[in-house]
Amino acid sequence: MCEFVMPEHDIVDLDFWFTSSSDRAIDFLEDFTKIEKHLGELLNFRPRYVFWECTNCDATYLDKDCFGGGRYCAVESSNANIKGRDIVLEDVRQLCIWEQQSNANDTIKWWKYMKRVHSTCYSVINQDCSERAHEFVDLDWAATQQCVKDSFGGKAEARWGDAETVNTRIDNEINYWKEYGTNIYPSIVINQKTYRGQIEPLSVFNAVCAGFTHPPDQCLKTLHMEKTIQKTTVVDGDGISVGAIIGIVVALIVINVVIVYCCRRKAKRDMNNEMQMQIESAVSQYFALTQKDLSLIHISEPTRLL
Repeated sequence: MCEFVMPEHDIVDLDFWFTSSSDRAIDFLEDFTKIEKHLGELLNFRPRYVFWECTNCDATYLDKDCFGGGRYCAVESSNANIKGRDIVLEDVRQLCIWEQQSNANDTIKWWKYMKRVHSTCYSVINQDCSERAHEFVDLDWAATQQCVKDSFGGKAEARWGDAETVNTRIDNEINYWKEYGTNIYPSIVINQKTYRGQIEPLSVFNAVCAGFTHPPDQCLKTLHMEKTIQKTTVVDGDGISVGAIIGIVVALIVINVVIVYCCRRKAKRDMNNEMQMQIESAVSQYFALTQKDLSLIHISEPTRLL
């Protein structure tokens, strides 16, 4: 049985592998948004996209579902209305948006775009739906389209399906997938180690927290740990230092221990005194009865002589 042991880093890296046509993946992303915001800069989240190669497929399949002569393919078997080429282009658009917004330190727009596309393009993924989502989130459609074109080497769109066409961004994803990805998707890689567990926000959050060398405050509850109290010696004029508070607490504990000890000694001494009194009383009664019996013997002896 495989054991998932999390490598520990100061900042946790999380790669999420999926395709834009995976409802399960998009549902997870919508729920994971709050956790990503909660951890902030402590989590280095990055979306990763899965592409397939099928250079030996027939021409009909290549024209519908592939680019680059079959090097870059996608397929959605559950929905015949979605073409593989549309999925590939949407994945590249999302890659471009992430890179652009990461450079602008505003990845929140990528999350908003993903939510909008998922809610409005549920049954179909195409250029028109993506353009409307760009407008809704206030993204630059022209910049995204130029990024997609540049990834295909700047060639005209009619040439993207040619066998000699190469897409640099997709190639980067494929190479990274071969090194750190898995054979299934959606999947998660945390600190360059494949996550083994349920892909649901709380479970992934627990795994992320386990990946910190020094877990942040946000993770202490889920890891069942207490926050470390640092000793403070500099305080305000009317304040009191943490060290002083700790000293008072320790002193109170010591006083309570002394009081309990003294009470137990007193109770023990009182019990011994009471037992001693009972023993002395019993001994006195015994001697008294003994003396009484002896007196009766002395009185009765002369009577028998008469």
